Amino acid sequence: FLFIPLLTYSLAGAQDEFAGQMKTIDALQNDTVKVLKMDALTMDIIMNGEYQMALDYSNKMLQISKIIGYKTGEAKALTKMGIVYYFKPQMDSALTRYEQASAVYEEIGDKDGMAKVYNNIGMTYHGLADFVKALDYYYKSLLLSQELKNPNFICKSYNYIGSVYFDQNKYK
Repeated sequence: FLFIPLLTYSLAGAQDEFAGQMKTIDALQNDTVKVLKMDALTMDIIMNGEYQMALDYSNKMLQISKIIGYKTGEAKALTKMGIVYYFKPQMDSALTRYEQASAVYEEIGDKDGMAKVYNNIGMTYHGLADFVKALDYYYKSLLLSQELKNPNFICKSYNYIGSVYFDQNKYK
């Protein structure tokens, strides 16, 4: 009987904590530091399962990024929206946001951002059992990660590629 009230308190406490952090960040001037703080907090909100709050905050982050001309912030906000839609799961909306983020990352030449969002697009297609498209994006991410010499994302890309083959029972 105590589990449910404690869980409810925990979620309410997290919402209050996020609201307090949002208030502190919102008081900052509109600049790249504010956008990056919003980005980090948004990921925490997503991981806590507060999807509507994360979407609202991502939209606010996107608007501020546009106002100050911070393209990286725009791409990060769109990526966070994609992550929310992926978890909801609203895969078409996730793909739309990821593709928008990808276009911004390509426009500014941010290969690290492109590699990350390509993995996200691959995961979304993987979730839709579109293995050909999933592999296409995982390999795009792998190539960029190798070019950037990013061992973390090289490993992730190989892992995701392997999981596609595993899901198709292609073990050799």
